[in-house]
Amino acid sequence: MRLSSLGLIVALAGAAVPALAADPSAQIEARIGAWGRNCKNAIAERVSNASMADIRVSLSATTRSSIDAGEMTLKDIKQYGLIYNWERPFPDGSALKGACYVDGKGNVTKVD
Repeated sequence: MRLSSLGLIVALAGAAVPALAADPSAQIEARIGAWGRNCKNAIAERVSNASMADIRVSLSATTRSSIDAGEMTLKDIKQYGLIYNWERPFPDGSALKGACYVDGKGNVTKVD
């Protein structure tokens, strides 16, 4: 039996998926990215004249520190959610800033 290059790539990609799914760090980072996009969408709906490109969203420093130190686990994130900081800068140097709270299912619960 001859395995084509494409077949080999598909076979290798398929083998990598279970490893990725089992890696809690990868799952945490995936949630951070996806839930950050949820925040960005919610903020864009609330802030007038703001495009998605205008809004910057990042995980709060305290939350990031807790994750990096191993104090916040995937289980904790699923239970308590995440907190993000957001900013919408303006050309004059001013900015709107706030926080975005996401529950353990990725739903935005509050935008300050």
